[in-house]
Amino acid sequence: MFTVNVVDDEVGLDAQAHVRYAVYVEEKGWVPSSDAHSGREQDEYDPQSTHIVAHDLSGEAAGSLRIILGTGRLALPIELEPFGIARDPNRTSVEISRLAVKREYRGNQLVMLGLCRLAVQQMVLNNVDDCYALVERPLLRGLCEIGFPFREIGIAHDYFGGQVLPVHANVGELVPGVVAKDRFANFFTQSFENFISEESIR
Repeated sequence: MFTVNVVDDEVGLDAQAHVRYAVYVEEKGWVPSSDAHSGREQDEYDPQSTHIVAHDLSGEAAGSLRIILGTGRLALPIELEPFGIARDPNRTSVEISRLAVKREYRGNQLVMLGLCRLAVQQMVLNNVDDCYALVERPLLRGLCEIGFPFREIGIAHDYFGGQVLPVHANVGELVPGVVAKDRFANFFTQSFENFISEESIR
């Protein structure tokens, strides 16, 4: 079982920064340790983001992601080179970013599902129209297997340590896509009490 919460206090933000450090600095080497101070991986988009963290029952942070708000002062990463994706100015947009699950929890689908469940809830509650992301192809396959109707909107480029694709989904189609896939339909349509277990996804 895991708890999944939006964090905005020092303790919660510190936990997500340490998860990112464990994955992006220590494991993958995508961020040099000189750019990640005191065991934390952070960047200029963090103040413009909603942060979500999953913890195991012992209180250990297992995974995290952030939702970069398209209403901030910084352009979304998908808008910048080498991607250059143009957003519709009449629609509200976010970009899912820094999805990280510690290696020791990666074989457990609960962490990923819990993070996705709360991210979808946050986007729906905030009336977001468009969800963007830059993802490696294996992650895109995993998201589509859940039922999220992400589609490629550009070509892959080397970015942040690997070949990533710019993808997009209409937020209003995320839950219907999961329902159509059926495997996790109940989990994504029933009320979410900020925890996930094997029983809750059956």
